[in-house]
Amino acid sequence: MPYNVTLAKNAKVNGKHLKVREVAENVSDDLFEELQTKELVASFEETKPKRQTKQTVQSENAE
Repeated sequence: MPYNVTLAKNAKVNGKHLKVREVAENVSDDLFEELQTKELVASFEETKPKRQTKQTVQSENAE
């Protein structure tokens, strides 16, 4: 599940340079664990998966 992470230190996340207290959005589980290991996470919240539209569901069923 993706996370929104508030950074404890300056860091480059998903190709963006972010400063202290900036929020990195849609951080993957693996990247979240790496940020925690490096003590870069000040706080976080789990984000809800995006709702699937009818068109998205139809295209997934077609595959």
